[in-house]
Amino acid sequence: MSAGKLNTIIAATNNDTDAWVTENWDLWQSYATVRNPAISDANNVRYTVAGTASEVRRQLNDERAVIGLRQSNQRQYNVRVNTSYNFRGGFLKGVTTGLGMRWDSENILGFARVGTVNPVTPLDTNNPYYGPKVFNVDANLGYSLRRQPRASDHRKVHGRATQFPGAQHVQFLSRREQVRT
Repeated sequence: MSAGKLNTIIAATNNDTDAWVTENWDLWQSYATVRNPAISDANNVRYTVAGTASEVRRQLNDERAVIGLRQSNQRQYNVRVNTSYNFRGGFLKGVTTGLGMRWDSENILGFARVGTVNPVTPLDTNNPYYGPKVFNVDANLGYSLRRQPRASDHRKVHGRATQFPGAQHVQFLSRREQVRT
């Protein structure tokens, strides 16, 4: 059995990107108000400078808003229980059966947004969207085909042990041979 708590807290955002966006923000806004040229991506979808700049600012604001919160898509608590039984005799000799259980708490998928604010809509970090709790049960059944070695499976031929198929490598020596070695 094992149980755990994972609590990864977001401590910082990408400060280099934040500084670069702040440094270039006014330039981008001047392009947006004067010419508003379009930018094309690999799929030939066209974006305006104003729209792209606003999207970059929104992403940075989202990163800042979650500092100090638990990382999203992370399940904070988990429990695991596994057991197995190996039948060593009788009709079910060699059969192994087992059962396992896994439980994980809900994860944060994201956050709602608060109203509409230009140029970006902020996250409502007090209103997270949660994913479902996860509960799984696993069962297993196995059978060992390996047979146990018998003394007759091993013979001494020309001074060395001979191993027969399916037998484990064990050398049986007579009491007299053990004394000589």
